[in-house]
Amino acid sequence: MRYTDILKYTTPRRGTLAGIVLILLAVTAVNLANPLIAGAVTASLLDEPGRATLPLGLILLGWLGLLIVRAVLGVASGVLVGGTGAAMAAELRSRVYEHMQLLPLAWFQERKQGEALSLLSNDAESISRFVTNTVVQLLPQLVTLAFAFLAMAWIDPLIAGLALLLLPVYTIVTKLVGRRIRPLSRAWIDAWSGLMGLVNENLGMMPALKAYTREGVESRRFARHNRDLLEVSKKQIRLNALLTPLIGLLAGAGALLLLWVGIRHVEAGQLQPSDLVTLLLYVMLLTGPL
Repeated sequence: MRYTDILKYTTPRRGTLAGIVLILLAVTAVNLANPLIAGAVTASLLDEPGRATLPLGLILLGWLGLLIVRAVLGVASGVLVGGTGAAMAAELRSRVYEHMQLLPLAWFQERKQGEALSLLSNDAESISRFVTNTVVQLLPQLVTLAFAFLAMAWIDPLIAGLALLLLPVYTIVTKLVGRRIRPLSRAWIDAWSGLMGLVNENLGMMPALKAYTREGVESRRFARHNRDLLEVSKKQIRLNALLTPLIGLLAGAGALLLLWVGIRHVEAGQLQPSDLVTLLLYVMLLTGPL
């Protein structure tokens, strides 16, 4: 299924999704303001020459106000995203079930019952999470990426250029690891479908299984399917355990490199310490969109 096909299922809730995007854009605006405020606090503390700064207490009070606004927006977006995702998944399950009733018997004979159960449970939830956790985040993340880079270029073009050079390296490494996610996800779905199909079949035939004393045989079959699912799950856990620290390592190493260049610029009088603080915080914001 293509992304455009998936997005067709969001049509009845486009207004709600647009509202979620607007709230996320507001949260993004607050996040993008944080580095500027942190730089203003640093400039006020160091009393940097040539900088007209507000009183420190007033800056901190304004910062607190922004944090409160972000918290309120976070609660609102969480409620909207969760409710919309649950409603979307329920609607998809209903549409899939209604469609299944129209399919010929040959379709069911060619597939395990677990596949149909997976369509009604995991697949519907996966599409819902894709829309609410990924699609609606695209515009806010692009705004974050663009604004952070432009702000860095305004403050120090060289550091912004270095950050731009590091982005492809960061992306390539994470893609090399992440490309293994798809086959593992497919294997997990197959293993889960096989397990659920076996359970559904055996529960429907329980009187016959007891009559022919096949409990032991079926228990061993279940254990084999369950073991296959466990092995795939362990591989997924190991991959995720590798990917998350790797992302953190790359982001930290890149930030340290830019910090080293920034310190040299501060020592040379080309950059104020407050600007360096703002730059580093924008560097950390760049990793989110990626």
